[in-house]
Amino acid sequence: MKSRFSFAKSSLEGRHVVLGLSLWWLAQVAEAHPGHLGGSDVVSGFMHPLSGLDHLLAMLAVGAYAALRGGNARWLAPLIFLGVLLVGSVAGHLQWALPLVEAGIAASVLVLGLMMIIGRQMPTVPGYALIAGFALFHGFAHGMELPGGSAFELYCAGFAVSCLMLQAIGFGVVRLLGAQRAIWARGSGALVAAAGLIMLVRAV
Repeated sequence: MKSRFSFAKSSLEGRHVVLGLSLWWLAQVAEAHPGHLGGSDVVSGFMHPLSGLDHLLAMLAVGAYAALRGGNARWLAPLIFLGVLLVGSVAGHLQWALPLVEAGIAASVLVLGLMMIIGRQMPTVPGYALIAGFALFHGFAHGMELPGGSAFELYCAGFAVSCLMLQAIGFGVVRLLGAQRAIWARGSGALVAAAGLIMLVRAV
């Protein structure tokens, strides 16, 4: 019994270490790259979602929500976000009209944080619709902010990989938390939602 308790305790501590290291790494990336980086088109695209806290939190939240929702949402939610993100990036690159982009991105952080709190209680179709709508705003911003002289296709490939990586981190951290995932997700979701509310107030 004692050895079983010791194993559970060490497993929980290991999950906390993984969570702490992941959040620390993301904070370092966000702080070290406040703007667009030079270098290759792929690298520039890869770093773009990491250069803004709004993009970073939204993509982590989508991955976390996918893990909390379970079922088909584990792969559908991230893929819907990525697919619409790419569509939005084309619209942004072509300079189509999309009003309130910054407000839409800020709102996405707020609502996705709330979706983390709701978790499995979130209705399936409305959840997917919200994810798709928010991905459009994020993609539009990516496409609109293409660095001059960059190849659009390579830039898209870069931020697509970055998007999947962030979603995978959000998904993986929630899964690693095991039985504590609901508690941690609600707390983390509240922080994400609070950050989104601040961003939204600043954007409008």
